[in-house]
Amino acid sequence: MEKKYYIPKNKALQHLSPKFVIRVGSSDIKSVDETWVKKQYQRPSAGFIIRPGERWLDLGANIGAFSVYAALQGAQVRAYEAQRHNITMVRANIQANNLKEKIEVFRLAVVPDSSHGRKLKFYESTNPVTFRRHTLYGNYLNS
Repeated sequence: MEKKYYIPKNKALQHLSPKFVIRVGSSDIKSVDETWVKKQYQRPSAGFIIRPGERWLDLGANIGAFSVYAALQGAQVRAYEAQRHNITMVRANIQANNLKEKIEVFRLAVVPDSSHGRKLKFYESTNPVTFRRHTLYGNYLNS
């Protein structure tokens, strides 16, 4: 799949100079825009503020948009992502933003402790338009 650089448009966060490696024709831009353009993780009124020196988890990191966002604001981040193609993208985006010292990456899924020792099936979307929809519930992929 072809890859290119994408720079999200957000004047308020322009000083952070983020750039992302994305897969052309995939949902990668939606993932970046959710964090950087739609400002889903900028909620000071709810006490959701990332401060330098804090430690954050990114569970289901996808391509690392939130991890990069938090790290560029001075936080240390642990990013968890189970899908191997997305892990490649997380690492590419860490490198693109020179954040190797700020973000640790783990190829693991984080699941509830209610599985009682059972193995859980992880369903991965193979459709580039829904690369963000990996789940433990197979029927969710078609919604």
